[in-house]
Amino acid sequence: MKKILTFNKVTLIPPSNRAAAQFLYHYSISDENSHEEFYIPVVVSDVVCMCWGFQFNNPNPEYYHNLNKVVVRFLSEYIIQKARYGKLHDLEEFKLFSENTPENITYKIEELPEVENLSFEFIVNQITGNDQIN
Repeated sequence: MKKILTFNKVTLIPPSNRAAAQFLYHYSISDENSHEEFYIPVVVSDVVCMCWGFQFNNPNPEYYHNLNKVVVRFLSEYIIQKARYGKLHDLEEFKLFSENTPENITYKIEELPEVENLSFEFIVNQITGNDQIN
């Protein structure tokens, strides 16, 4: 079954005592029969921000525009994997730390699309009692 992941809105969580950039991503998953809304808090560590050339504690939301264009690449993969196994819920946090991200980004930021209304199509294989898992 084909599904569509759409990022609807990104909200900056104001800097706190946590050494990280923090966001709240609002997204939806839809298909021809349903439409569900979700949100997920995202934490990007200070080390990852600095390695990628971003500050982690700038209070100006405009500063994070380009950082979000990179973060959504990792977040979309994570959400799609969760959606394929039916494990989406609002009780988790996505974290980008130096141990689970590349040291350098390979994207040309100016070529990345805007985050809001960005969509990704993916396939979910429904397993029934007659299907075999190899």
